[in-house]
Amino acid sequence: MSLLSMNLQKCTHMVSTQAPDMEGGSHTTWKEGGVFYAALVLASSTKTDTAEKDVAADSYTVTTRKADALRFGDVFRDADGTTYKVVSDVKRTPVGAGLDMAQVTAERWGLPT
Repeated sequence: MSLLSMNLQKCTHMVSTQAPDMEGGSHTTWKEGGVFYAALVLASSTKTDTAEKDVAADSYTVTTRKADALRFGDVFRDADGTTYKVVSDVKRTPVGAGLDMAQVTAERWGLPT
């Protein structure tokens, strides 16, 4: 068993759908999609003051297998129910490296209602 395999946790893709809101606009709803496994590691944590409100932005490195690679803008939920949004493009290990890894950066994200 590899070090990566030992640190993987079950995650679920979140899929958004648009539905009419009967007022000429639309309403976004979220539902659970496919399951994948990923290792999440806190990469950086920043705290800023925006409009007299403290805002914390935690950035995570998300490592998956190449077949489960995430894309910019993907939204997923970890086993604890925390939601994340991918904010970078995917980086994959080279074919000849013998490692089956892909990485993105993600931030905690609250699903809009």
